[in-house]
Amino acid sequence: LVQSINAPTAREDVQTREPLPPMDPERRKFLEDALAEVTYDVAQHMKECIKTISSPPEGPSDDPVVEALQSLQFECEQIDAASNLHRLGGLQPTLELLDHANPEVRMHAAWLLATCLNQNPEVHQQVSQLGLLPRLLAKLPSEPDAAALQKFLLATSALVRDNGSGTTARPATLTAFEGLGGYRALASLCGHPSDRIRTKAVFLVHSLLCELERAKVEQVVQSNAILQPVTELLRQQCARGAGEEPDITVLQQGLGVLSLLLPPSPAVLAEARRCGLPAVLREVERTVATHPDLVEVLGELLPRTAQFQVA
Repeated sequence: LVQSINAPTAREDVQTREPLPPMDPERRKFLEDALAEVTYDVAQHMKECIKTISSPPEGPSDDPVVEALQSLQFECEQIDAASNLHRLGGLQPTLELLDHANPEVRMHAAWLLATCLNQNPEVHQQVSQLGLLPRLLAKLPSEPDAAALQKFLLATSALVRDNGSGTTARPATLTAFEGLGGYRALASLCGHPSDRIRTKAVFLVHSLLCELERAKVEQVVQSNAILQPVTELLRQQCARGAGEEPDITVLQQGLGVLSLLLPPSPAVLAEARRCGLPAVLREVERTVATHPDLVEVLGELLPRTAQFQVA
């Protein structure tokens, strides 16, 4: 306490402190350069990257384009930067790169779009005007590279799923998605060789169907032949080799699609029998019974699907 009372105040310290000498010009330049390295103009950086992807430098490598797309994706993690991408002229060249010959370029272009679309109503409006949805749906069944296809699927999901962004363009987007064969494209991906792509596809199918009324669910499932790939997906999980755990997400999403068709109509039951669904569901029951962790998650969902086993 005595030391605190006797200590000089901040005002006294300032008054008695000697003035600082002028900064050495060399030191000033060093500090200014160091500050410039850690603070840069985001918009200017994005413009430089957009120039690279719009007019790639000549050379045998696509690395400059890939690096520019990666930099733009990093910047567009911030919602304001994502909204500015179109204003700076970056959306259109990114869309064009979806058809690039190099799968790595296609992958990063789709990844950038998915990042920009994430909970950003303004970007949803922008890409709708530029015709992104038809481009994506054309690529889903035809993209040969699995890594690029994953990002195309990610961008499609970001565009059509209800992510809480409240975009006014979404109803028209969903109508266009159905009209352009979006559900059929997703159904075909449920049989893709890649586990990750199959999982993402059935997850998106289930997510979109959850938003529809019961009658519309049946119409979409029947007209897009969704029941067959879902049945095959469930069968594959039961046919895994010894020591391979069934994918709980795939089982949950696949059974979730079936639950949206309850109670099954005579037409759905007829289709289920044609696909061999009753026998597959019995296999699922046996598989789940041998995995306690599956019982905990699917214990309520699986018994409901017994309605598909009605003769």
